[in-house]
Amino acid sequence: MRSHKKAFVFPVFIILFSLLLGSCGSGSYSDGISCSELSSAAKKSLNTESEYAEYDEDYLEFFFDGDTYHDDFSIIYTTDTNNIDEIGVFHAPDAHSARELYEEAEDYIEDMREEQRAFIGSYAPEELPKLDGAKVRMFGNYVVYVIAEPSLIETALEEIENVLKE
Repeated sequence: MRSHKKAFVFPVFIILFSLLLGSCGSGSYSDGISCSELSSAAKKSLNTESEYAEYDEDYLEFFFDGDTYHDDFSIIYTTDTNNIDEIGVFHAPDAHSARELYEEAEDYIEDMREEQRAFIGSYAPEELPKLDGAKVRMFGNYVVYVIAEPSLIETALEEIENVLKE
């Protein structure tokens, strides 16, 4: 009888322990920082002298199908026509919306790779590794994508993460 009790308690313990570990990191990011502040922080880490501009709602409407999952966003891009650096930061009001935004950002990057490759290759083929190395990450309710020099993408993402952890 005693071994049956242990056989029951051990799986319950494992399940509870894994739930505890899973919840530890979920609330570790600030939720009140503007997306513009985060995109500016990431931009500084790209070591570029290019000027940046910010896309407006029309760009979001066209390329992200006017999603309603965000409550704040900032998409910045270089104004240098030979540089395709772009940083997108979105904030979602809840975890479900953040997951939806993450999928949309991944779809956006994949669409860029498929639909813009030939165009970018025609005027700036040296920029194609940036597109190939683009990354999407989620930090709590923030979703971020970075199209930049592959060696600098992680630095930009770490910069955003550091701001969100302060």
